[in-house]
Amino acid sequence: MSLCRVCDRLDIKDFVDWEKTLEDVPHHRSLEQLEQAAASGCPLCILIFNELTRKLASEEPLDPATWKASPITLRGVQYVVDDEDTEPGGIFWIKARCDRAGPLAYAYFSLYPDPEGIPIPEDIVIGRKVLPPQENFNLLRQWIQHCETNHSACAASGPLPTRVINVGQAGEDFVRLEETSPDQTDRYMTLSHCWGPTPHLVIRTTKATLPEHLQRIPLTALTNTFRDAVHVTRAVGMKYVWIDSLCIVQDDADDWARESAKMGFIYANSYLTVAAAASPDSTGGCFHHNQGDKPALQPARIKCTTPDGLGHVFLRPRLGDFLTLHQSPLHTRAWVKQERILSPRTIHYDTDQMLWECRESRACESGVPESAFVTQRRIWDGRLHFGEGEQQESTSRRAFWWDWYDLVESYTTHGLTKGEDKLPALSGLATMLERASGGGDRYVAGLWRDHLPFGLLWRKYKDWMKPAPTYRAPTWSWSAWDGLASFYNEADLEGYTLRWVSAVEGIEAVVKPSGLDPKGRLSSGFLKVTGQLKAADERMDPSVAGYQKLPGVMESLNLTVDYLTTKGVIFGLAFFDEEYRPGGGPVYCLRLALVDNESGDKMPSLFLALLLQPTGVNGEYRRIGIGEQREVGTGRYEGPLSSQSDFFAGVPKTTITVV
Repeated sequence: MSLCRVCDRLDIKDFVDWEKTLEDVPHHRSLEQLEQAAASGCPLCILIFNELTRKLASEEPLDPATWKASPITLRGVQYVVDDEDTEPGGIFWIKARCDRAGPLAYAYFSLYPDPEGIPIPEDIVIGRKVLPPQENFNLLRQWIQHCETNHSACAASGPLPTRVINVGQAGEDFVRLEETSPDQTDRYMTLSHCWGPTPHLVIRTTKATLPEHLQRIPLTALTNTFRDAVHVTRAVGMKYVWIDSLCIVQDDADDWARESAKMGFIYANSYLTVAAAASPDSTGGCFHHNQGDKPALQPARIKCTTPDGLGHVFLRPRLGDFLTLHQSPLHTRAWVKQERILSPRTIHYDTDQMLWECRESRACESGVPESAFVTQRRIWDGRLHFGEGEQQESTSRRAFWWDWYDLVESYTTHGLTKGEDKLPALSGLATMLERASGGGDRYVAGLWRDHLPFGLLWRKYKDWMKPAPTYRAPTWSWSAWDGLASFYNEADLEGYTLRWVSAVEGIEAVVKPSGLDPKGRLSSGFLKVTGQLKAADERMDPSVAGYQKLPGVMESLNLTVDYLTTKGVIFGLAFFDEEYRPGGGPVYCLRLALVDNESGDKMPSLFLALLLQPTGVNGEYRRIGIGEQREVGTGRYEGPLSSQSDFFAGVPKTTITVV
């Protein structure tokens, strides 16, 4: 089908000039006219109308007369280097907008030159055609070669894992499990995948199948994801791939404990990790993307003037990329967090395209430049790979802790098939970070000893938390609970340079592992600390207690809070981990820290406390939440909170144990 008159006048070159991209290019005069052009068969209008109406469906109900009359505008999205002497690059997205239909009424479209037409310079358009994965191993090999040649930080070395899959030769219809010797070294790949809701359907090595797997595993016995991982391993010329369900004896508790403790090193020493991002289980396979089989998503071809003549560019709906990768089935799983961060190189097979990620670069099969993306992994590369034994400066150490808390917040949104894996699924990363610090810090139950007074100040986010059904960690660790955790950070008091001051002394944290992994599952733990401890009212004043949503920042964070009272007078706020029921026992406040403004600007101090309840053992408590009290003058809380004096004034310090 041919383009309508409006689309036929478009020239991609018109979007490239940076001065012009500051203003939108008019398209159809209304969404109604766009719909009519789409109904007449204009391929570009079909694309734009389908994507805009899909986005409009997520908006609040609007008056049809309003949005149908809204004009359609287009704008190019360019890569601009933060350097006055550097010219901006070509455009890699087109943004279409339905101007008066609401804040979400826009859609992005990727571009790529017509492979059969005049070549389009990259200062005009940046993009590539996406091929079916089986046809695009050449691009993967190019990424690997470029990384090997130019990226010293991505070099991985170390012994082979205890067991690996020998993939054999291309064309062979079987693979086999191979046991290695402790000093055996070779390059190997790893698979990152979802087990799915029916893990019993995943092919596994057990005590019974181990002898058979050491001889031969037919490709037909492998699930689609495992079989695709074998194909990728063969395609890049590797001999070995590590797959957890096949390389760990699943019904041998000792073997699982030994091998799971090594997972961090297994991924960190891997040559390349294959991530089956789009597959919710092992049957889905790695290879999903191929836009050509969806008629409604057929690319639209429009002209592009170049110095060499008239060329053409295809537009297609924007493909999933690093900005949407976290939404993929694989990247909602907790184990994958450390697998992604630790792997030197990863090829993500996402729904729409391949995504390359290594310690020094990112790349999309569609050609979108790396500069368009910021990922948490990039933050952690610097933490993991500074020199062994090199001590971090104090500012770097503080940044490290806040980065860790950000990571934990993200991690608690991820799913686990087994809740008891909450600490094991991070132990490999924790081990590598501890080693990278050169012994400068120690990891304990999901937190770091040197920042422990402040690391204890996490709180539930949105919904109430639930204690683990079986012992997982002491109550002062976020890992003891199921639910989303949120930490204080410098953004909580935007505009101030913060000084975090510990209000406790002699803090000691001790945990006892239940297995071979010292950073994995725990059997017990306690915190011994000396500080000011004072009881609040056992039963909160019913006129102020309950689930109050405070205006401003607190309401925007959707935090449900209670007031802390003493003798019926409000002195602070309580953020309970689980729903607090008045009469459920006394609430004790242990002052942990204060936050002040080290820049000298006037800002009231914020006092932060651990909320505790006695366990029945003398001097022993369990955590039930955290509390806040601010000095007079804060603008964050209105009403009775702004007139109270220091709740802890004159309270002597005492030593207690928190379990």
